[in-house]
Amino acid sequence: MGNYLQQPQTKKESRNGSHGPLEWGVSSMQGWRTDMEDSDLSIGNLGDSWDGVSLFAVYDGHGGKEVAHFCEQFFPPALRKNSAEDMHLALTRSFHRMDEMLREPEGQRAFLALKKADGDDDEHAKPRQVKMLANSIRTNLAEAREKGSLSREEAHQVMMKMVFLKRLEAQPQVEAHALADNVGCTANVVLMTRDKILCANCGDSRAVLCRAGRAVELSHDHKPNHEIEKRRIEKAGGYVEAITGGPRAHYRVNGNLNLSRALGDLEYKKRYDLGPEAQIISGTPDIIEKDLCDQDEFVVVACDGVWDVMTNQEVVDFVRSRLPTMNASRKQLSDIVEELLDKCMSPDPKETQGLGCDNMTCVVVEIKKGRQ
Repeated sequence: MGNYLQQPQTKKESRNGSHGPLEWGVSSMQGWRTDMEDSDLSIGNLGDSWDGVSLFAVYDGHGGKEVAHFCEQFFPPALRKNSAEDMHLALTRSFHRMDEMLREPEGQRAFLALKKADGDDDEHAKPRQVKMLANSIRTNLAEAREKGSLSREEAHQVMMKMVFLKRLEAQPQVEAHALADNVGCTANVVLMTRDKILCANCGDSRAVLCRAGRAVELSHDHKPNHEIEKRRIEKAGGYVEAITGGPRAHYRVNGNLNLSRALGDLEYKKRYDLGPEAQIISGTPDIIEKDLCDQDEFVVVACDGVWDVMTNQEVVDFVRSRLPTMNASRKQLSDIVEELLDKCMSPDPKETQGLGCDNMTCVVVEIKKGRQ
């Protein structure tokens, strides 16, 4: 299991907004994790040549929060530099542009500024996650001494933490040109016009559309054990390792990342003879486009901390039953999202084997009737 706090941080950052036929609510919660690494976007109108197009996104960071915040800051302007005539191409180029910028001096300076803004400006100190993981192991061992023994599952968890600690300690000191080598984020970006919706996904954050009460998939998770993903990883020189223990197996790229596509993570994108779509960790999104119809009610975009706990349909049912249009409630949409995050949060990491213990961020966008 990962490294968790003694008590979860349940304070939420929430907001609401609206533009034309769309109303949205957003909320994010740190939960049991030692740091909050998510970021999100909600832009009612991109403007200029993108006038009439709304953007909603969730970026789920790993290894640090910097790449997620980098994408929050730089993705919209990168998208606007492309033509809205071909949104598929514009989205793909913008995803690739994030990785390109992280390799460029100007982007590296922006990345470092985000790192310093988060209070992590000592480039020669041990990474924060190394210290936290070492402290967690010491706590587990102290508890074991008090009890006199460890259960098989507890022993497995301590062993896994030790394995990850050794890997982190073995990582070379980060140089200025390699700031984003081991920091990355998933990206799930939704564009909406009056008559269509596009979802570009890279990683395991997810978006679903509620159509007459039924959950319609707008994205598919990118996991290392999926055949297409595994084939690409191995062809690029990587490998997929299965780690067993607890209620489910975990598959990791090169024994580390538990997803197969992400932005950042430049250590896995150094086959310069291959395109971005063919790297060990790919920054190329899959894009799903659907025409909107009068039966479409709302869209949910959320990081995997939500989808690990609830199915697509369960999330749709939860939100739908609480919408003001479905009952007499006068709740704001962000209130409903906050309830969803509380519903998903684990009461105890040991009891749930880590499920419901991740950072959680969710955007709900309601589509008002008569948008045509």
